[in-house]
Amino acid sequence: MNLDQKIKKELINLPIWLSDKVELWLVLKDLKLATELIVKETIFNTEERTMRVREKNLQQVTNFVKKVGLLYRVRDQYNPGWKKIKIQGKFMKTDIVFCRKIVLVAKVQEFIDELYWCQTTLDRFSEKLDRLMGKLSGFPPAAVEEYARNMKDFDKKGFPKTLVGIAEFQAKYKDKYWEPYVRYFVRRGHEEEDCLPAIKWADVIRGDLPQLAEKFEKKLRKAKVR
Repeated sequence: MNLDQKIKKELINLPIWLSDKVELWLVLKDLKLATELIVKETIFNTEERTMRVREKNLQQVTNFVKKVGLLYRVRDQYNPGWKKIKIQGKFMKTDIVFCRKIVLVAKVQEFIDELYWCQTTLDRFSEKLDRLMGKLSGFPPAAVEEYARNMKDFDKKGFPKTLVGIAEFQAKYKDKYWEPYVRYFVRRGHEEEDCLPAIKWADVIRGDLPQLAEKFEKKLRKAKVR
């Protein structure tokens, strides 16, 4: 499909998280296999003590996804018993139930099914999960394999020395324009090689959606956790 200026504008105006807009564009450009889109804006129901996504926002997202030729699956994610949540601009203690709408998107149904499994499996610390998420996210295969093999023993052995930690990586590459796009662990001694996919993503987003790139990079550089 021709990703013209109108499509770009519609994507930028979608009610989803900023990083999700970047991920969605990379799926459209065949640089990632699948991603999730978290729909923003909620309605607080005082009687039911629930927060739900506005239906029109979900419809806007799914209509766009269909328009650009992607497949999708909507998943409900319930988060009961949050101690603090922002309501009308203020953080309040509450026992409300929050229902989040997550739209899984890809060009191939198999990838949507795999992403759904990753998000719903009870085996949260398996090598299979890490490898599959790495594949779907377009991360460098060698870095994914190193992460998958080592992180299963994190509780016993701590952070693996063969990978570069987040703080160390950010300190070393903070002046690189592509640094905010490296949202995965790279192998020690192979940093430049493992950063190549993220450099490609940065170049594409900057070239196609410069305003989105500017906002994304500014926000990620301020974030402590990615």
